[in-house]
Amino acid sequence: MVYSAKDNDGYLTEKSIEAMRSELAHDIFRQDFAHIYEEQNLAHTELKTGVTDVMRELMDELQSGILASPEIEQMMIRLSERL
Repeated sequence: MVYSAKDNDGYLTEKSIEAMRSELAHDIFRQDFAHIYEEQNLAHTELKTGVTDVMRELMDELQSGILASPEIEQMMIRLSERL
């Protein structure tokens, strides 16, 4: 935003200048950002799937008695609920 006490004497705040720089960078590098965001989303999905599989395996071991620890069992249940 441009502010002015006089009609022909405007100035920009530091916050406004940074906002314009950011918008300009996003316009210039929009394709690069789209590619980066796509890779991040893919990595996030793969990580979530991997964690879900590991958590499911550990919960199965806890329930079947292979892994016997009440403390670990409680912690795993809380962790799986949060994930």
